[in-house]
Amino acid sequence: MAARQRTSVVTWSSLRPLESKSLKDFSNLSKAGRRPLLIRDGLAKNGNLSDWSLETLADSHGNNSISVHVKDRQFDIHEWTHNRELYLRSYPARHMSIRRMKLSRFLLQLRNESHSEDVYSIAGVPAAKIVKNGCAPLPNICKYMGCTLTTVWSAPSGRIWSLHQDECPVFMGLSFGKKLVTIAKPSASANLYVHSQNHLLSSVPDARRADLRKFPKLKRVEFLRALMYPGDLLYVPPYWWHQVEYIVGSLSFSYWRLET
Repeated sequence: MAARQRTSVVTWSSLRPLESKSLKDFSNLSKAGRRPLLIRDGLAKNGNLSDWSLETLADSHGNNSISVHVKDRQFDIHEWTHNRELYLRSYPARHMSIRRMKLSRFLLQLRNESHSEDVYSIAGVPAAKIVKNGCAPLPNICKYMGCTLTTVWSAPSGRIWSLHQDECPVFMGLSFGKKLVTIAKPSASANLYVHSQNHLLSSVPDARRADLRKFPKLKRVEFLRALMYPGDLLYVPPYWWHQVEYIVGSLSFSYWRLET
């Protein structure tokens, strides 16, 4: 049996990081916000990231109870996400549940890769209260672009949010951990097997490991890769396709600009 082909045989290139964090450089290099930009330490200089380390969160909020999404190991997250009928009915009780646990326990499981399929994301983390109180880092570049609505994301190693689009500009800032973001131009939509029911989603479960016999048009797509480390900031313009893969357990911020 022939070996399964991967998307690694198509065109990949790494998103060149910007070391300077000035607004002028951002405007020039991003062409006024029309293309992605990876800014090394763009988040680290705009807040005390130590406040968001595993240790500090455990010490400060470890005894707080949080809601955590838990799934059956046999449940296909991708299938659920792309099935609009299932999605609108929320989490199927047989396969998905939301449990309460101490934040300290969740953070411990973030470090334990064997739990990556059991507990996969925070539904409501106390850290969100800190964001509302203005303690989360808000880079000047985010304010410059009007991206001030902040959400907190956390997931263990191995978690993948498949290719999708956002209708507004977004900055992703990584507090701790490491994640890989795969990016493609909006014009690549014709080759990304856009989901028939939700046009902001691709039907490809994992662009980096897709079967090219099943998804041959992926060969025509030029993907960008952005490997993010703690303190990094990634700008993704509206409608650019992006997939997020958590290499290790991570906590990150998203800064949005909702269009009115």
